[in-house]
Amino acid sequence: MKKIIHHLRKKSERTRRQILHIITVLFAVVLGLLWLASLAG
Repeated sequence: MKKIIHHLRKKSERTRRQILHIITVLFAVVLGLLWLASLAG
């Protein structure tokens, strides 16, 4: 985990922002799917 964080620190601000954006979108999708699953269940 520390190695990944260190690797991200070396990357540019733009790349970091893109990665954060992707993680946020993935997180939102997962939460949405869990919510739908709980509704269906």
